[in-house]
Amino acid sequence: AGVGGVEAAHFLGQLGRCWRLYSERRGWRFEQLRVTRTEQGDPSEFIASVSGDGAYAALRHEAGVHRVQRVPAAQRSSANAKKMQTSAVLCAVLPEAREGDEHADIPAADLRVETKRSSGAGGQHVNTTDSAVRVTHTPTGISVSIQDERSQHRNRDKAMRVLRARLADRRRREESASRLDAYDEQSGGNFLFGGDRRVRTYHFPQNRCTDHRLSGAAAHADLTRLIEEAAGLEEFHQELDMDEALRSLEEQERAVAGQAGSSESSSAEGSAKRGRRERQRGQQSGR
Repeated sequence: AGVGGVEAAHFLGQLGRCWRLYSERRGWRFEQLRVTRTEQGDPSEFIASVSGDGAYAALRHEAGVHRVQRVPAAQRSSANAKKMQTSAVLCAVLPEAREGDEHADIPAADLRVETKRSSGAGGQHVNTTDSAVRVTHTPTGISVSIQDERSQHRNRDKAMRVLRARLADRRRREESASRLDAYDEQSGGNFLFGGDRRVRTYHFPQNRCTDHRLSGAAAHADLTRLIEEAAGLEEFHQELDMDEALRSLEEQERAVAGQAGSSESSSAEGSAKRGRRERQRGQQSGR
């Protein structure tokens, strides 16, 4: 979802094309499930499904806040051409739960399905038939609306896929005692100017993309090539995977060191107790 008006929606469109190109290059299937557009035609929100070997493992690194800094297109030829604007795109990445998976099947009694005529662009057929579908999970109140397809059946299928993913994410958060929803959890609060889920800043005047989770040369990429060709995205993901592996190894080493220290402390404490007992027995025999 884009946050920051027209400029954010335009940037979301660019990122969406970048993710689609990257997915196709990796041999994954990229399917658009839902898109909401502004009056200018840019997406203010879109939901897509990406399937393929390693898709979630890589794309989970895109979850969070993508901050863009540039002069808005409408101002580039005006007197305010140097006035840079900061906008943001919030990306949530959820593993998709499918029918047959554990907990994925939803009882029909828990669903409320509503149909209506689609609105917006789409031609005479789309706007004169009840093809738009809204599916609500009544126990939780989670609702998904889809109207992209001309077929009511296909819209319902897409809505159910999104709903399953959201319900699965809700269960995961409940199990980990999280009190934030998926978007809040991945945004870190202040997603225009920071927060612990800010992942990248795209600085157009300097043609530089910076990944805030990395350091050194690995944290930067050519912005134009990344946006237009998805060049550098796989390298970012590889570096992030290596960082995660190193952090995991360091945590394991600290845990082992902590257990060893605890064992040594227990051994020393046991020796001290034995020494005190022996001294007490010696004093009692002396009496």
